[in-house]
Amino acid sequence: MMKRTILLAGLLVSATLANAGNHTLKWAKAINEVFGDGLKLTAVALEYDAPIDSTSLTLKTYTVRGGEVARVYTNDRAEKSAVSKRGRYVLIALKSPIALSSKRASAAKLIGAAAVVQKAKIKVLGGGKVKALRDTIYTLSTQNIAVDDFKQQTYKDRSTGLGLRYNIFIPRKFEPGVKYPLVLFLHDASGVGKELKNPLVQGNGATVWASPEWQEKHPCVVVAPQFDRLTADDTYHYGDEIRACQSLVDFLKKQYPLDVDRLYVTGQGMGAMSAYVMLLRRPYLFASALLVSGHWDARKLGPLAKKNLWLVSGKKDTKTIAGVDKMLDEWDEHDAMVSEKDWPLEATAAERAAEVHELMLTGSNIKHTRLVGGDGKDAWRVAYSIPSMGEWLFDQRLSKNIDELRAHLLNVTGKEVLLDAHRGDWHGTSENSLNAVFKSVERGRQMVSVDVRKTKDGQLVCFSDRTLERLTNGKGLVGNKTLAELKALKMKDDRGQVTKWVMPTLKEVLNYAKGRILVDIDAPDALLSDIRDVVAEAGAQSVAILPGAVKDEGNWMHKAVVDLDAPRAILRVRKALKSWPVMVELRFSKNNNSLLKHAISLVRGHARVCFNTTEKGLAGNHVDVEKDGDAELVWGDLIRQGGTIIKTNRPERLVEYLSK
Repeated sequence: MMKRTILLAGLLVSATLANAGNHTLKWAKAINEVFGDGLKLTAVALEYDAPIDSTSLTLKTYTVRGGEVARVYTNDRAEKSAVSKRGRYVLIALKSPIALSSKRASAAKLIGAAAVVQKAKIKVLGGGKVKALRDTIYTLSTQNIAVDDFKQQTYKDRSTGLGLRYNIFIPRKFEPGVKYPLVLFLHDASGVGKELKNPLVQGNGATVWASPEWQEKHPCVVVAPQFDRLTADDTYHYGDEIRACQSLVDFLKKQYPLDVDRLYVTGQGMGAMSAYVMLLRRPYLFASALLVSGHWDARKLGPLAKKNLWLVSGKKDTKTIAGVDKMLDEWDEHDAMVSEKDWPLEATAAERAAEVHELMLTGSNIKHTRLVGGDGKDAWRVAYSIPSMGEWLFDQRLSKNIDELRAHLLNVTGKEVLLDAHRGDWHGTSENSLNAVFKSVERGRQMVSVDVRKTKDGQLVCFSDRTLERLTNGKGLVGNKTLAELKALKMKDDRGQVTKWVMPTLKEVLNYAKGRILVDIDAPDALLSDIRDVVAEAGAQSVAILPGAVKDEGNWMHKAVVDLDAPRAILRVRKALKSWPVMVELRFSKNNNSLLKHAISLVRGHARVCFNTTEKGLAGNHVDVEKDGDAELVWGDLIRQGGTIIKTNRPERLVEYLSK
């Protein structure tokens, strides 16, 4: 007898379904997710008319056409879950996602029907069952994870007259007083003129930031415009859509509680090219960028040499590789810190995390990853599927303008307390390492202090100890080794473990610090002339604070260190002030309140007062704290007495104290 099909609550099945045993199947839904290569089916949800006994479910209970069942479980809602819950919903998770055809995964419909067969009977809690169904169940309802959470809107830009269509994801709840990051994703040329949701399903460049997993760690606003024409082309021409996008970001800053220091731009192909233009037009709009399979006119990119950029290219994409090579050469000419690395096209999550970490340890602000064996689209597929690369993006903040930092430092009557990270943020890394300075910049420190020593062949390196044993895997005196010999050693971290890091030169530290952070140089007086030469060679006068005054005219900054325990201490303070230092570090082993008060009164109004709390005897009994309760007794007391620069080994705790 011929069966007729019916549509029942969004489910297309045979007419015999309604009387399937004591209980019935009511509804079915396909669950899709976006991957680097598009929208795919990952699970099916079935709704029955009563709670299902999960013990009656096995991997053989259901089959899904084109896929292998990996897990079957019950839930109290028609959604994927890490744990099984009592309920009338059965979730069928697939071992491997099933790619949807372009027709079925069209941006207009986003349907992607799944075909399921219930091969065995299942039990219902409290008694009863649902018999095996010989008919195929076709889902007509679809959930597209992350995609469905975007809203579609249009922005009318007055400056260009364009109506810019865009998708926007808003966190479910804005916490009072909290500022949120924003990610702007720009699609490639193949998506031009397509349906508004196309940027959400072409790949995961937009949806990865709106996924439940990412939002749980980093709630943020995500914006993905849909362009109706090319925004940038290979002849380095661009359209008004660039201006409209920037105006849209300005508009959204007024509409939502956005963190203006954490606005990010990312794009693939044409989108990456468009991002370069945005960065050039307004360098201080975005904190950083993740740029995939795209390049721009290298001759114009010099102004971006200090930006935080991560470029990803497929090595088979020879056109992009050639363009990026020219860009990197241009940035080298502008003293950018650039690192390049070849990665295999395929790798485990742990291997990717290690690769990202290795590049981050270089301390470079511009990174380029080349995927061996991959083309441009492979780069799209891989780049947005590396969580640690996303973590890097979200770690970036707009670097404080170095002129602003200098202004704070030179404002000798200012009350703002400046943090001087002693030897960098070295917890978890090595003292005076480039990575420690990198961490200080990433965490928004105003100043970092480094120790300087001279090698056997006359080079200046950043290292604190006279001997090598404590902080490297080498032996002997620093001064008895050449730079090449020292560079062959590996530094130890704060737990004494040998790392991949090598001893940096002072010039390397200064090149990285330029435009990012002030550098307080600790060194013997005998090295002052050499230090001055290195600072001049690096062009780092705007950030370097020399350990003594230089006679040359110019834009130099220096400090003075005065030992209040020494004879005629007040006379020493007066003499130090005659050279016009920007800061005076007052050291004392015993708390002589009257002497300290007198010294501070002399310095105040002429230079900033600095206290060093890294060890006992440098600021009396005021030593870096391990517990929150001690902060008021140590840092609070020194600040109340007039200290406006604190040199510390515990920058995180000092930040916590100052924020309170």
